[in-house]
Amino acid sequence: MLVMSGTRRVDSQLRVASVIGADDLIRARDAFKTALCALVLTHGVACAPINAATPGVVDTVVERSPPLPVGTPLQIYGRLNEGLRWRIDVCGADGDVVGAVDPRAAQFVIEQGTSRRAGEDCVFVVLDLLATADALGARDAAVVVGDNVVVASPDVWLWTTTPPRAARLTVEAAEGLDVVVPFPRGADGRFDVDTTTWRWLSSAVFGAVATHTVALDDGKALRMVILPGRLTMSTTDVAEWVRAAGNAVAMGGAGGGFPVHEALVVVDPVGGDGVPFGMVSRGGGPQALLLLGGDARLDDVRGDWVAVHELSHLLAPPFGLDEAWLSEGLATYHQSVLRARAGLLTSTAAWAVLVDGFRRGERASRSTSLLAASASMRRDGGYLQVYQGGAAVVLVVDVALRRCGSSIDAVVTDLRTTRQSDRRLAAADVVARAAAIAGCAEIAAIFDAAVRAPFAAVDAVLGDLGVDIDDGRVVQPSASAAAIREAIMAGDLSMPR
Repeated sequence: MLVMSGTRRVDSQLRVASVIGADDLIRARDAFKTALCALVLTHGVACAPINAATPGVVDTVVERSPPLPVGTPLQIYGRLNEGLRWRIDVCGADGDVVGAVDPRAAQFVIEQGTSRRAGEDCVFVVLDLLATADALGARDAAVVVGDNVVVASPDVWLWTTTPPRAARLTVEAAEGLDVVVPFPRGADGRFDVDTTTWRWLSSAVFGAVATHTVALDDGKALRMVILPGRLTMSTTDVAEWVRAAGNAVAMGGAGGGFPVHEALVVVDPVGGDGVPFGMVSRGGGPQALLLLGGDARLDDVRGDWVAVHELSHLLAPPFGLDEAWLSEGLATYHQSVLRARAGLLTSTAAWAVLVDGFRRGERASRSTSLLAASASMRRDGGYLQVYQGGAAVVLVVDVALRRCGSSIDAVVTDLRTTRQSDRRLAAADVVARAAAIAGCAEIAAIFDAAVRAPFAAVDAVLGDLGVDIDDGRVVQPSASAAAIREAIMAGDLSMPR
């Protein structure tokens, strides 16, 4: 979901001459799809007719002779012109039917037809992005920011096959404009677009924006875009804030630095002086949206938790949608631990933040288990129980793993590097893998007891660590698990059995 809240355009300077009605919209989309269907017939493809049961829907191709290799990507060419008119040519469709994933965008097509690019037969559309975003105004579809910038989901701007499939995307823009996408760029300058682009949350930025490279200490980089809006902080200061968060996240996991080679960070100026919200999406590639207060100064936000929390999601693979206790628990745990490792917090302050969160989460917990609260979190609003309860589970398990000679760092790194990046991972798989990595069968039972309670029994673990359970002070330097306490905040993974 796109959650934007900066200065917003309320009227578009460019509108389609006449907005077509629903019947005309269906006919326009069908005409476009039928044109491609006729086009691919010349390549030996059998194209199914319009589905009579569902107007406006075209069935996919049933055969091709000769068949194409599995996974052959589409070739897509996009160009952003003045007035944010977006032309997209889709080539090599080999029989699938091209159309807008979001049918609401189709009414703002200015032109459509067939073309040839790089020796291939293609179909193209020209879309009025400003009018589309101005009309839709949907937070998960498209929004206009300032006067000449659109942030849009691929459902709106990336016309492709039905169902969508992988593509190579070439992007151009008129002078003074840019197209910023979260996709990885190949050596030839084209972007690699995978099917998570449509299955998971994703967005791109179009218009008069600049992309800034934020170099991290490990040699990797973040691409940063600042949306229109008032900021007290300079671009250099914003980049330093993002860099500090990126370097902190690079302290997580079992070595290797920042968890992905490159990520896109979109900064949206809003009112206030803090960082009120952030979110990470992975559709097509890692991307973070961070809301930054217009009155904020670098000293106010350098050690803020929001950016570290969001970027730390990238340390692990995506988990099931009903398993927020795991994804948000890891990020909530990491937002304190990683800031301590990076020197943005003292270790004592990090423990104090963790303990305070545990106390607030436990007070907010209902009688239901953490698993049940997680599954109903978005409906019932049990965020504190899920976020802080998940962090408590992670601490309990991290300590148990370290007693077995491993750590949560080792587990998330293994999961990220050995599991398919285009599939969500179930919590049960994480538990099984953690037990296997640590060589401790009891890890599964520890996980199970923690998530079936409303809140994990964290006090005994804090006592073993020597962390005072009232105010977060480290009061027992020689506590039984003092070495583990120090190792967690130092990032030391070499725990003896």
